[in-house]
Amino acid sequence: MATPVFCFKAPCNIGQPLYFIQNTFFELPETIPMDLSSFVYYHLSTGRSLEGFITNWQKINTDGSSLQGCTYEGFMSTDEKNFHIEESRITGAVDRALDLSNLTDELTELLDNSCLSTKGLCEVFHNTNYLVYLLPKEYYYSRHFLCSMIYSDLNVYLDVYKDPNAISFIYKNRPFPLEYVPHKYRSFGYFKDECMNLKQEWLIPRVEGSVELSYGFDGSYVQICEILSKWGDLFYYLNHRWKNNSELFQIALKSSKNPCDSILNVVSDDLRKSDLFKSWLLKMGCNNDERDASLPF
Repeated sequence: MATPVFCFKAPCNIGQPLYFIQNTFFELPETIPMDLSSFVYYHLSTGRSLEGFITNWQKINTDGSSLQGCTYEGFMSTDEKNFHIEESRITGAVDRALDLSNLTDELTELLDNSCLSTKGLCEVFHNTNYLVYLLPKEYYYSRHFLCSMIYSDLNVYLDVYKDPNAISFIYKNRPFPLEYVPHKYRSFGYFKDECMNLKQEWLIPRVEGSVELSYGFDGSYVQICEILSKWGDLFYYLNHRWKNNSELFQIALKSSKNPCDSILNVVSDDLRKSDLFKSWLLKMGCNNDERDASLPF
Protein backbone atom coordinates (compact mmCIF):
# COMPACT_ATOMS: atom_id res chain seq x y z
CA MET A 1 0.00 0.00 0.00
CA ALA A 2 1.40 3.38 -1.02
CA THR A 3 0.35 6.92 -0.14
CA PRO A 4 1.41 9.24 -2.99
CA VAL A 5 0.90 12.97 -2.83
CA PHE A 6 -1.16 14.85 -5.39
CA CYS A 7 -1.81 18.54 -5.84
CA PHE A 8 -4.12 20.59 -8.03
CA LYS A 9 -4.90 24.21 -8.70
CA ALA A 10 -7.17 25.53 -5.99
CA PRO A 11 -10.56 26.97 -6.96
CA CYS A 12 -11.21 30.72 -6.69
CA ASN A 13 -7.76 31.51 -8.14
CA ILE A 14 -6.07 31.91 -4.76
CA GLY A 15 -2.65 31.58 -6.37
CA GLN A 16 -1.52 28.37 -4.66
CA PRO A 17 -2.17 24.66 -5.10
CA LEU A 18 -3.87 22.31 -2.65
CA TYR A 19 -2.24 19.03 -1.63
CA PHE A 20 -3.69 15.71 -0.51
CA ILE A 21 -2.58 12.16 0.21
CA GLN A 22 -4.06 9.35 -1.89
CA ASN A 23 -4.21 5.88 -0.37
CA THR A 24 -3.71 3.23 -3.05
CA PHE A 25 -5.39 0.39 -1.11
CA PHE A 26 -8.85 1.65 -2.11
CA GLU A 27 -7.61 4.38 -4.49
CA LEU A 28 -9.34 6.97 -2.34
CA PRO A 29 -8.18 10.23 -0.75
CA GLU A 30 -6.72 9.67 2.70
CA THR A 31 -6.83 13.39 3.44
CA ILE A 32 -8.86 16.34 2.30
CA PRO A 33 -7.15 18.93 0.07
CA MET A 34 -4.89 21.24 2.11
CA ASP A 35 -2.79 24.32 1.60
CA LEU A 36 0.94 23.75 1.99
CA SER A 37 1.00 24.97 5.62
CA SER A 38 -1.81 22.64 6.71
CA PHE A 39 -0.27 19.78 4.74
CA VAL A 40 3.11 20.12 6.47
CA TYR A 41 1.39 20.60 9.84
CA TYR A 42 -0.66 17.43 9.28
CA HIS A 43 2.54 15.45 8.75
CA LEU A 44 4.09 16.89 11.88
CA SER A 45 0.92 16.13 13.90
CA THR A 46 0.68 12.52 12.72
CA GLY A 47 4.40 11.75 12.77
CA ARG A 48 4.42 11.02 9.05
CA SER A 49 7.73 11.50 7.27
CA LEU A 50 8.12 14.54 5.04
CA GLU A 51 11.30 13.30 3.40
CA GLY A 52 9.58 11.94 0.30
CA PHE A 53 7.55 15.12 -0.09
CA ILE A 54 10.65 17.29 0.26
CA THR A 55 12.60 15.17 -2.24
CA ASN A 56 9.77 15.26 -4.79
CA TRP A 57 8.79 18.90 -4.19
CA GLN A 58 9.58 20.11 -7.70
CA LYS A 59 7.91 17.14 -9.40
CA ILE A 60 4.76 17.41 -7.29
CA ASN A 61 4.31 21.06 -8.20
CA THR A 62 5.14 20.50 -11.87
CA ASP A 63 3.16 17.30 -12.50
CA GLY A 64 0.67 17.40 -9.64
CA SER A 65 1.83 13.97 -8.45
CA SER A 66 4.70 12.34 -6.58
CA LEU A 67 4.25 9.14 -8.60
CA GLN A 68 6.89 8.62 -11.26
CA GLY A 69 5.55 8.90 -14.80
CA CYS A 70 2.24 10.21 -13.53
CA THR A 71 0.44 13.55 -13.48
CA TYR A 72 -2.64 14.68 -11.57
CA GLU A 73 -4.48 15.43 -14.81
CA GLY A 74 -3.71 12.05 -16.32
CA PHE A 75 -4.25 9.94 -13.21
CA MET A 76 -7.53 11.33 -11.88
CA SER A 77 -10.90 10.91 -13.56
CA THR A 78 -13.27 13.82 -14.11
CA ASP A 79 -15.45 12.62 -11.22
CA GLU A 80 -12.43 12.48 -8.92
CA LYS A 81 -11.33 15.98 -9.90
CA ASN A 82 -14.83 17.30 -9.27
CA PHE A 83 -14.82 15.59 -5.87
CA HIS A 84 -11.52 17.26 -4.93
CA ILE A 85 -12.91 20.68 -5.88
CA GLU A 86 -16.12 20.05 -3.94
CA GLU A 87 -14.25 18.80 -0.88
CA SER A 88 -11.91 21.78 -0.89
CA ARG A 89 -14.97 24.03 -0.76
CA ILE A 90 -16.97 22.04 1.81
CA THR A 91 -14.05 21.66 4.22
CA GLY A 92 -13.04 25.32 4.14
CA ALA A 93 -9.69 24.58 2.53
CA VAL A 94 -9.73 27.72 0.41
CA ASP A 95 -10.41 30.02 3.36
CA ARG A 96 -7.65 28.37 5.41
CA ALA A 97 -5.25 28.73 2.48
CA LEU A 98 -5.89 32.47 2.42
CA ASP A 99 -5.52 32.78 6.21
CA LEU A 100 -2.23 30.87 6.10
CA SER A 101 -0.84 32.44 2.93
CA ASN A 102 2.05 34.19 4.68
CA LEU A 103 3.14 30.97 6.39
CA THR A 104 2.79 29.11 3.10
CA ASP A 105 5.00 31.68 1.38
CA GLU A 106 7.72 31.03 3.96
CA LEU A 107 7.49 27.27 3.50
CA THR A 108 7.46 27.58 -0.27
CA GLU A 109 10.60 29.71 -0.22
CA LEU A 110 12.39 27.13 1.93
CA LEU A 111 11.38 24.26 -0.34
CA ASP A 112 12.20 26.16 -3.53
CA ASN A 113 15.66 26.80 -2.11
CA SER A 114 16.19 23.10 -1.42
CA CYS A 115 15.45 22.98 2.29
CA LEU A 116 16.02 19.25 2.71
CA SER A 117 15.19 18.77 6.38
CA THR A 118 11.94 18.37 8.29
CA LYS A 119 13.51 20.33 11.13
CA GLY A 120 13.91 23.35 8.90
CA LEU A 121 10.22 23.27 8.03
CA CYS A 122 9.23 22.79 11.70
CA GLU A 123 10.93 26.00 12.73
CA VAL A 124 8.50 28.02 10.62
CA PHE A 125 5.65 26.97 12.93
CA HIS A 126 7.22 28.64 15.98
CA ASN A 127 5.08 31.70 15.23
CA THR A 128 1.96 30.85 17.24
CA ASN A 129 -0.12 33.48 15.41
CA TYR A 130 -0.88 30.83 12.80
CA LEU A 131 -2.01 28.09 15.17
CA VAL A 132 -5.59 29.38 15.32
CA TYR A 133 -6.00 28.38 11.66
CA LEU A 134 -4.54 24.89 12.06
CA LEU A 135 -6.87 22.11 13.16
CA PRO A 136 -6.43 18.77 14.96
CA LYS A 137 -5.15 16.10 12.59
CA GLU A 138 -8.47 14.22 12.54
CA TYR A 139 -10.22 17.11 10.80
CA TYR A 140 -8.15 16.44 7.68
CA TYR A 141 -9.26 12.79 7.30
CA SER A 142 -11.09 11.90 4.09
CA ARG A 143 -12.98 8.99 2.49
CA HIS A 144 -10.33 6.33 3.04
CA PHE A 145 -10.92 6.06 6.79
CA LEU A 146 -14.62 5.12 6.72
CA CYS A 147 -13.98 2.69 3.86
CA SER A 148 -11.15 1.11 5.81
CA MET A 149 -13.33 0.61 8.88
CA ILE A 150 -16.11 -1.04 6.87
CA TYR A 151 -13.59 -3.24 5.08
CA SER A 152 -12.12 -4.31 8.42
CA ASP A 153 -15.60 -5.29 9.65
CA LEU A 154 -17.03 -6.90 6.52
CA ASN A 155 -14.05 -7.85 4.37
CA VAL A 156 -15.68 -6.02 1.47
CA TYR A 157 -15.12 -2.65 -0.21
CA LEU A 158 -18.09 -0.30 0.19
CA ASP A 159 -17.71 3.43 -0.46
CA VAL A 160 -20.91 4.83 1.08
CA TYR A 161 -19.81 8.47 1.26
CA LYS A 162 -22.69 9.61 -1.00
CA ASP A 163 -25.33 7.95 1.21
CA PRO A 164 -25.72 9.79 4.55
CA ASN A 165 -28.64 7.57 5.57
CA ALA A 166 -26.45 4.48 5.25
CA ILE A 167 -23.64 6.20 7.17
CA SER A 168 -25.96 7.20 10.02
CA PHE A 169 -27.42 3.66 10.01
CA ILE A 170 -23.94 2.24 10.52
CA TYR A 171 -23.08 4.83 13.16
CA LYS A 172 -26.20 4.19 15.24
CA ASN A 173 -25.58 0.44 15.28
CA ARG A 174 -21.79 0.53 15.45
CA PRO A 175 -20.55 3.92 16.71
CA PHE A 176 -17.28 5.04 15.13
CA PRO A 177 -15.13 8.20 15.31
CA LEU A 178 -17.02 11.22 13.98
CA GLU A 179 -14.02 12.29 11.90
CA TYR A 180 -14.84 9.36 9.60
CA VAL A 181 -18.13 11.05 8.64
CA PRO A 182 -17.82 13.11 5.42
CA HIS A 183 -17.50 16.81 6.19
CA LYS A 184 -20.65 17.80 4.31
CA TYR A 185 -22.78 15.67 6.67
CA ARG A 186 -21.09 17.15 9.74
CA SER A 187 -22.24 20.62 8.69
CA PHE A 188 -25.93 19.99 9.40
CA GLY A 189 -28.42 17.70 11.06
CA TYR A 190 -27.74 14.56 13.03
CA PHE A 191 -23.95 14.44 12.74
CA LYS A 192 -23.56 18.14 13.55
CA ASP A 193 -25.62 17.52 16.69
CA GLU A 194 -23.41 14.54 17.54
CA CYS A 195 -20.29 16.68 17.21
CA MET A 196 -21.84 19.23 19.55
CA ASN A 197 -23.03 16.63 22.07
CA LEU A 198 -19.61 14.98 22.20
CA LYS A 199 -17.86 18.36 22.47
CA GLN A 200 -16.09 17.90 19.14
CA GLU A 201 -17.29 21.15 17.60
CA TRP A 202 -13.94 21.54 15.82
CA LEU A 203 -15.04 18.74 13.47
CA ILE A 204 -17.86 20.93 12.13
CA PRO A 205 -16.81 22.80 8.95
CA ARG A 206 -17.18 26.57 9.21
CA VAL A 207 -18.10 27.42 5.63
CA GLU A 208 -20.56 30.17 4.75
CA GLY A 209 -23.12 29.54 2.05
CA SER A 210 -23.19 25.74 2.42
CA VAL A 211 -26.37 24.08 1.18
CA GLU A 212 -28.15 22.28 4.00
CA LEU A 213 -28.79 18.58 3.38
CA SER A 214 -31.72 16.62 4.73
CA TYR A 215 -30.73 13.13 5.88
CA GLY A 216 -30.80 10.73 8.78
CA PHE A 217 -31.58 7.15 9.74
CA ASP A 218 -34.92 7.10 11.54
CA GLY A 219 -34.89 3.40 12.43
CA SER A 220 -37.99 2.59 10.39
CA TYR A 221 -38.42 -0.75 8.70
CA VAL A 222 -38.99 0.95 5.34
CA GLN A 223 -35.70 2.80 5.56
CA ILE A 224 -33.82 -0.34 6.61
CA CYS A 225 -35.19 -2.08 3.50
CA GLU A 226 -34.08 0.83 1.31
CA ILE A 227 -30.56 0.78 2.74
CA LEU A 228 -30.15 -2.99 2.46
CA SER A 229 -31.48 -2.98 -1.11
CA LYS A 230 -28.44 -0.85 -2.03
CA TRP A 231 -25.90 -2.08 0.50
CA GLY A 232 -26.77 -5.66 1.39
CA ASP A 233 -23.57 -6.23 3.32
CA LEU A 234 -24.70 -3.66 5.90
CA PHE A 235 -26.95 -6.43 7.23
CA TYR A 236 -23.92 -7.06 9.43
CA TYR A 237 -24.71 -3.87 11.39
CA LEU A 238 -28.36 -4.67 12.12
CA ASN A 239 -29.29 -5.09 15.76
CA HIS A 240 -30.10 -8.61 16.90
CA ARG A 241 -33.88 -8.20 16.51
CA TRP A 242 -33.66 -7.47 12.79
CA LYS A 243 -31.13 -10.23 12.09
CA ASN A 244 -33.99 -12.66 12.62
CA ASN A 245 -36.06 -11.12 9.82
CA SER A 246 -36.28 -13.35 6.74
CA GLU A 247 -37.41 -10.52 4.43
CA LEU A 248 -34.41 -8.36 5.33
CA PHE A 249 -32.19 -11.41 4.91
CA GLN A 250 -33.43 -11.94 1.34
CA ILE A 251 -33.21 -8.24 0.44
CA ALA A 252 -29.64 -8.08 1.72
CA LEU A 253 -28.53 -11.18 -0.16
CA LYS A 254 -29.60 -9.69 -3.49
CA SER A 255 -27.18 -6.74 -3.23
CA SER A 256 -24.46 -8.24 -1.04
CA LYS A 257 -20.90 -8.44 -2.38
CA ASN A 258 -19.66 -10.79 0.32
CA PRO A 259 -22.59 -12.61 1.99
CA CYS A 260 -20.38 -15.20 3.68
CA ASP A 261 -18.74 -12.65 5.98
CA SER A 262 -21.32 -9.88 6.18
CA ILE A 263 -24.59 -11.86 6.33
CA LEU A 264 -24.40 -15.64 6.69
CA ASN A 265 -22.11 -15.54 9.70
CA VAL A 266 -24.23 -13.07 11.66
CA VAL A 267 -27.84 -14.19 11.14
CA SER A 268 -29.81 -15.15 14.24
CA ASP A 269 -29.96 -18.74 15.47
CA ASP A 270 -33.63 -19.05 14.49
CA LEU A 271 -33.05 -17.87 10.93
CA ARG A 272 -30.01 -20.09 10.58
CA LYS A 273 -32.23 -23.11 11.24
CA SER A 274 -34.84 -22.09 8.67
CA ASP A 275 -35.40 -23.72 5.29
CA LEU A 276 -34.66 -20.36 3.65
CA PHE A 277 -31.17 -20.28 5.11
CA LYS A 278 -30.49 -23.93 4.25
CA SER A 279 -31.70 -23.34 0.71
CA TRP A 280 -29.27 -20.46 0.31
CA LEU A 281 -26.39 -22.60 1.53
CA LEU A 282 -27.25 -25.21 -1.09
CA LYS A 283 -27.23 -22.53 -3.80
CA MET A 284 -23.77 -21.56 -2.67
CA GLY A 285 -22.65 -25.18 -2.91
CA CYS A 286 -22.05 -25.50 0.84
CA ASN A 287 -22.65 -28.57 2.95
CA ASN A 288 -25.06 -27.53 5.69
CA ASP A 289 -23.39 -29.51 8.47
CA GLU A 290 -19.94 -28.28 7.51
CA ARG A 291 -21.21 -24.70 7.30
CA ASP A 292 -22.91 -24.95 10.70
CA ALA A 293 -19.71 -26.24 12.24
CA SER A 294 -17.76 -23.29 10.91
CA LEU A 295 -20.21 -20.63 12.04
CA PRO A 296 -19.38 -18.83 15.28
CA PHE A 297 -22.62 -19.47 17.20
